[in-house]
Amino acid sequence: MLFSFRSIFQKKPSGKEVVQKLESLGYFKYAQSSKVAELKKALAEGYATHGALVTTYEMPKYQSADYRLYGLDGETLYEEGGFKSYLSDMERTFKKLNVNLKIENEIEEYSQSGGLNHIIWVNGKEYVIFRNDQGSANSWGVAAKRYAEMVNDILSRSKSPERLYLMSGGNDGEAVFLTQEQFQYIKNTFPNSESKPLSVEEWSKKYRLK
Repeated sequence: MLFSFRSIFQKKPSGKEVVQKLESLGYFKYAQSSKVAELKKALAEGYATHGALVTTYEMPKYQSADYRLYGLDGETLYEEGGFKSYLSDMERTFKKLNVNLKIENEIEEYSQSGGLNHIIWVNGKEYVIFRNDQGSANSWGVAAKRYAEMVNDILSRSKSPERLYLMSGGNDGEAVFLTQEQFQYIKNTFPNSESKPLSVEEWSKKYRLK
């Protein structure tokens, strides 16, 4: 009972306190030093106003200034060239992580009788994304799931402490690179359940994917 009362009356941290904690966990270490103050302000305001993880963007390519948070549109991923496009976008973060990224080959074939077959080879490993997929309401979600699984395998094989976590879904999907410590803190602190980072397993369960 005492634990329950503590949970109810536990003080919610301020936006400033959240930013300070994330900084201590290395959240801003990939950002350009000239962008950090702006990032901190936006994140503190995003947390205080919406309870959500947000970022600022660098022009002209409109890329996240924190090198962590990315849009991940399930429809785009499912379409031809989607995987290569997102890997290309995220290559800047892979470089920050000292992770080599080499796309060696990709097959995307569709027929009315056989459905979609999608295989991609990255860093010497074959990743089967779809095999005879006929298209369904879940196909966008499955594409996002397989993409995150592939990225996390690449990170694991490279001995990186970071992993890709998923947020929201469909056209509003997002993904964020985090260490386990950063993930746990954000998951336990940020109240917006719709945009809370989830592991691939948690995200798949939420959207009822196999």
